[in-house]
Amino acid sequence: MANHCVHRHYLNNNVHKFIFEKSDEQAVDEFCQVFEQLMREHEGSDPILMMVDLRPDGIPPFQYLLRAIRDIYSRVDNPPEFRSAYMYNRSMFLAIMRRFFSMLNLNNQRQFFENPNEPDVLQWVLEGQQPQFATDL
Repeated sequence: MANHCVHRHYLNNNVHKFIFEKSDEQAVDEFCQVFEQLMREHEGSDPILMMVDLRPDGIPPFQYLLRAIRDIYSRVDNPPEFRSAYMYNRSMFLAIMRRFFSMLNLNNQRQFFENPNEPDVLQWVLEGQQPQFATDL
């Protein structure tokens, strides 16, 4: 059975990459399972480095994703900080994701990359620059 959300952990730089091969509830469930595990197992004060690739099939069901992430945060005591890069193709994604993160009220570093060059995204994740939207530059 093929995964709808593929997780790769690169040991050489400790980056977790999630590729949403399908934009469905199963992909969200697969992502959330690993996401929650990362939160529970994280040690230290450094943020979890994460790249999320939504380019293959687009944005997963927004309401379902929002509910699933909120559920995880309600179950995890002292969640770690994340430094996350979101890669997407041109869409309404930016407005939706801004709303999503403002609703969660998270203090994480994040940036959104439209039609990105993946090495540039990785460089941002590893450098840990301040959160901003690539289209706001």
